[in-house]
Amino acid sequence: MTDRPPGKRSRSLAARLRRLVSQPFRSMRYKALFALESGRFLMDPADFADKRVLIIGAASCVSEELDRLGPADWDVIVRMNKAIDVPVIWHGKPFARCDVLFHSFGTEGIRAAGEVTAAKLRHTGTHTLVHRTTGKSLFLRTLEEDRRLREEGSPARMRIVAPEFYKGLMRELGGHSPTTGATAICWFLGCNTRRLGIVGFTFYTTRYFPGYQDHVQSDADAPAYGLHKGIHDPEAERKMIARKVGHARAAGKSVVLGHEVERVLAAG
Repeated sequence: MTDRPPGKRSRSLAARLRRLVSQPFRSMRYKALFALESGRFLMDPADFADKRVLIIGAASCVSEELDRLGPADWDVIVRMNKAIDVPVIWHGKPFARCDVLFHSFGTEGIRAAGEVTAAKLRHTGTHTLVHRTTGKSLFLRTLEEDRRLREEGSPARMRIVAPEFYKGLMRELGGHSPTTGATAICWFLGCNTRRLGIVGFTFYTTRYFPGYQDHVQSDADAPAYGLHKGIHDPEAERKMIARKVGHARAAGKSVVLGHEVERVLAAG
């Protein structure tokens, strides 16, 4: 019998279970599993209280925005999806650090988020890996990936945002799914950080920085990519985040935006 890597073995077993169990029973099982196991995986805002947190997106303006900031000015660097594969350029040098990685674990199709491995997490210094779950039914995937990565010797703890939080964002977006970046921004806007920085987000009005998603070859290609299959609504997302940033600042929260992020959020 041919051996398979642990991750593939666990995913194959889960796939067989899904095929064998009817939908109503699957739903009950997922809810029970979530109720029993999710507590130890939920993100805790207290972990970031009084921290200086910088969220780095992947828009083409990111290096220019970063050059106006100092790497030493931030306690926590947050990145998304394929960021662990592609360093940004900060003050002329590659910058791979990623303390907290938000990831969808989507590995197929035009919007593939890239593969997560323990070696990549070690290389980038990632200590927290957040599975951007869209509901309780995906919690099984969280457990599968956590097991696989621990077997690989991952240094990162696995976490999730509460499904209720994600569903609340969906309601604000008229039923569309928030992107991984928007999920991270909104979650940290709700934390008691000392300072929150947001750079490298233009909400699909510009292309990505080189190496991230190179099939989006120009700014003109970006809007269609953002609307692919109607999963996301970039314009609704932009307005939602502009509103949340405004409320946070009005409440006295220190929010530092890159100049392009500030410009795009203020548009329209």
